[in-house]
Amino acid sequence: MHSTNSRTNRPKAALARLGFLALASASLAACGGGSGSSGSGSGGTGVSGFQLLNVAGMPGGTTNSWKINRPIDFVFNASVDFGSINSSSIQIRNSQGQQALGEFKLIDPSTVRFQPRCPTEPDLSDSGLAVGESYAVLILGSDGGGGIAVRSAGGSSLGASQQRTFITPSSTSPEEIFFDTVPAPPRVLVAQPLPGQVPAMNLSRIEIGNGDVEPFVLVGTTPTVIDDLPLNLYSGGDDRFSVILEFDQPVNPSATNISSDRLKLQFNRAGTSIWDPVPTDVTLVENCTELGARIRLDAVGILPKDALLRVEIDAAFEDIVGSQSTLSVNDFARFRTNAGTGIPAFASQPLVDELLETFDSTSFLDTEVLLDLPEADWGGGRLRASFEFPTRSNLSPGFDLILEPDELLVVNTSNGSITNSTPGGIGIDDQQSITDGVIYLRDLEVKAGATLRFVGPNPVEIWATGNVTVRGTIECKGDNAKDQDALSSVASIPGVNGNGGGGRGGTASPSNLIEPDEKGGDGFGPFNQPGVGGRGGESGYGNTTPGDTRRAGGGGGGRTTDDFGGTQGNTQGVNARPGNDGTTIAAGGGANTGALGAITGSSPPQGGDDGDSVLQNGIVSDNFWGLRRGGALGTGDVTIGEFSTPLPGSGGGAGGDSIKDTNYPGSFTQAKNMRAASGAGGGGLMRISCLGLFFVGTSGLIDVSGGIGGRGERRAGFDSGGVAGGSGGGSAGFLVLEASGGFDLRGNGANTLFRAVGGLGGGGENNTFGTTGTDNSGDAGGGNGGAGVIQLHVFDDDPDVGGWALLNIGTAANINSFGVPNPLVCFPTFGARSRVVSRAVPLGGATLDVSSSLPNGRLRYGFSELPSANSGDIPSTGQVVDAEAAVITATGVNVTVNDTTDQVTLRFPQAVADDVTRNMYLRNTQLLRQQGLSLSDGGSNQDDFTVASGTFTYGTTSEVTLQLEGAPDLSAYTGGSVTGSLVPRFYRVESDGTLDRMPNTAAITVEFQGLTADSNGAPDVENPAVDWTADPADMAAFNGPAGDSIDFFRFRVTFNNDADGSIGLSGDEELPSLDFLRLFFEF
Repeated sequence: MHSTNSRTNRPKAALARLGFLALASASLAACGGGSGSSGSGSGGTGVSGFQLLNVAGMPGGTTNSWKINRPIDFVFNASVDFGSINSSSIQIRNSQGQQALGEFKLIDPSTVRFQPRCPTEPDLSDSGLAVGESYAVLILGSDGGGGIAVRSAGGSSLGASQQRTFITPSSTSPEEIFFDTVPAPPRVLVAQPLPGQVPAMNLSRIEIGNGDVEPFVLVGTTPTVIDDLPLNLYSGGDDRFSVILEFDQPVNPSATNISSDRLKLQFNRAGTSIWDPVPTDVTLVENCTELGARIRLDAVGILPKDALLRVEIDAAFEDIVGSQSTLSVNDFARFRTNAGTGIPAFASQPLVDELLETFDSTSFLDTEVLLDLPEADWGGGRLRASFEFPTRSNLSPGFDLILEPDELLVVNTSNGSITNSTPGGIGIDDQQSITDGVIYLRDLEVKAGATLRFVGPNPVEIWATGNVTVRGTIECKGDNAKDQDALSSVASIPGVNGNGGGGRGGTASPSNLIEPDEKGGDGFGPFNQPGVGGRGGESGYGNTTPGDTRRAGGGGGGRTTDDFGGTQGNTQGVNARPGNDGTTIAAGGGANTGALGAITGSSPPQGGDDGDSVLQNGIVSDNFWGLRRGGALGTGDVTIGEFSTPLPGSGGGAGGDSIKDTNYPGSFTQAKNMRAASGAGGGGLMRISCLGLFFVGTSGLIDVSGGIGGRGERRAGFDSGGVAGGSGGGSAGFLVLEASGGFDLRGNGANTLFRAVGGLGGGGENNTFGTTGTDNSGDAGGGNGGAGVIQLHVFDDDPDVGGWALLNIGTAANINSFGVPNPLVCFPTFGARSRVVSRAVPLGGATLDVSSSLPNGRLRYGFSELPSANSGDIPSTGQVVDAEAAVITATGVNVTVNDTTDQVTLRFPQAVADDVTRNMYLRNTQLLRQQGLSLSDGGSNQDDFTVASGTFTYGTTSEVTLQLEGAPDLSAYTGGSVTGSLVPRFYRVESDGTLDRMPNTAAITVEFQGLTADSNGAPDVENPAVDWTADPADMAAFNGPAGDSIDFFRFRVTFNNDADGSIGLSGDEELPSLDFLRLFFEF
């Protein structure tokens, strides 16, 4: 039974004050201070008519540091018509004109209070007044126009409008931004009725799902035990309960404060004085209530049977300004769950519950798990296979781009066009304009010797619904900088372009030789972001001829990623390098043996630094975009890349000029200046995706490398190499390749098929290309650009589908030898497969006091018992999902069909207590939801229906009455002999609007995993007690010894839209979905 207190509305009674407990008083009736008679302002007494006397605490002008929860009281000289009070007649707006959020209240006949909304979110985003904001208050009178004004109870409009302004504190300190309504720690409010009084129902209490309310009651200092509370079964529907705590003042809404660390549900370990924690969700329902604050505690998981529970409020729990108590309190509430007994005849059988996931909400979707496949679509009442591949109906089905041998096609990504290689398709365009770099194709083929070159500012995206075949070259590289020799022009030398979004190189001689330049211009980052490419080299000066001894600093190379380690780091153009310094003045040799820097004034002039990386953590292993495994294919932990999006490369820095003068800037003339080289361009971002096969032949190459730097000016016949600074190479871009049908890479790794290397720095003293600028170009040489990223996205969990390897690398040991830098195999962003993983579902008290009727005293889990021909796939025959065996069947007079009420009753002999499978649905009729009902009249009529709910009546002849879903037409079954069968459904498949249809191209795999709790009570996903089941019918591991340690379970659903074994996808495949999924467990 519940406590003897009846569940009716009751008058308020006295409240207990004990520890955290607090007596209600008039001062708690409102959340906040401010007196109806305090303050002063214009419009005071002595003015005839209906007037505003004052706004409490705001005398006029601007009031600073108004706390964001402090109420605003408007005091009038007569009773107010509260119907005239709204956000139009009293406007409180911030500097952007947004209305403050809150509630108007009538405190007394002549005082109106605006209570700003108190925050319940940890970041204060739902606060009625914002922190650090200015507000204007306008109280409209009859002079405001528009017929809107505050009126008196007698009907008179306010005579004159008034305005106030205030500013809220700009702070993060609770003490500074909040108004302390009660100068004491927070106290929970609990009823303590006097003899004969009825406890108040609006104080701390238990709210049951069916609408019943049970208040916590203290008799003296002893809490009354509330009995017979539900176990919070997952299938319980309304038969669940929440603990509601009312406090005497607003509380700190931070996540640390509103947590189960400070507000705890606990149950008593039977026969001991030990109180164990109950996993709990804590929600701040409302702050600044009439009493103070309202918090809800919800047990997570099932509660133990016949268990005594309590609430403990930790001493660290804070009010809104951070005040804490000195002691924890746990002696104000006691409540007990029921014993879990149901129908007497089944009393010896265990309780049964289920998780029925209908995908209406995402509360059980794990949004933090790192998936190795694209995420399936969970929501809106179904879980659906996902497939996101951009297409255009006038292009994708039949627009091919085929380059013949030795053909060169240059395509501009901002204003280019391409011609259909197989024109004439019905509804397919023969020409495709390109303005944003995006190209829609069926097939792409570049034959041996042909080159497809992309230029222009936009990244390249190719979406091919068919195959991609590369035997020639596809490139989107940065442009090379030019060498500089004696020039007559005084104009600056712009850096050369990057392509595909790659940054431009730095400008040489940026001042147009109007004055000397201290340094060369810096290169530009991705999408020409200024200031992040390779830095310009320092100009050098000296009075020597020839210029060999006054070489300037070289420009730095562009950078895309962090430096690579190992053998990769020793490869030319992989790691970005700064520009080389200019010529150093020889020891004891005098000023004529070297150069001084125009910025530093010291020797040698400094080479420019290499560019900035967008990456911050310094971990080379995550220098990629998306997700991948750390080890070989299919092995290692899932890692998330540091790139939030793929990025093109950066431009190199320009070199520094060489100036023939003994001083800087000296008496500068153009004739004294030797010009540096401008920086090289960054490589592009290129993404090529196809639904079919991606083939790259031995002569194929896909290249997004950076441009090569140029040599600075020299005087032919006099200077042995560049005197002015060489420029930095551009960094490589980003190459993303993806294929649903997999990759076929030829050459066994002997040939480089993918390249994303930085351009080499421009020549300096040694005037050589093809060698590392930093190490071998000599003084004034430019720095090398850094490498980019090469990614192949392919499903790697199943190495062989239909006999076709999804990543065919021949006899090569690994994929590294196919590209520079090493290509990375990443998880696909689209494709035949998609997946979701649920949150870990806590079993809670179900693991305690397990029924002795269960084998070995352990929980029994149940799922579909149908065999699966394909390692866990939902079984189907002839594109129809296989049905489970019926658990209850009735015929003839034992079947009643009511077409008016949409109900069907099945009668059967008295339920046998040991018929566990059938009785499972009778012991807990909530399990009847979404089950199937098959009706047949023995002739041509046979239909399947869905059960919405059901009831069970036990007796000599037992019966179950099923309420059917969707108001079906049952008229064919209201007469004659009818057979009705209750058919279990553990899932419901739907494809293209047809229930129970499983296309030949599709498969759905359902798996479960059992988890233990770690030392903090959280699910230990790293060490599962029972790993993912291989077959939905195989729950043996769950029901075996390993199941004893399971505290949580979760499920994983994988869709495969390429289950027929064909290579790749057509894009027209049916996408199946699950309408629901269930797992039951007995305890």
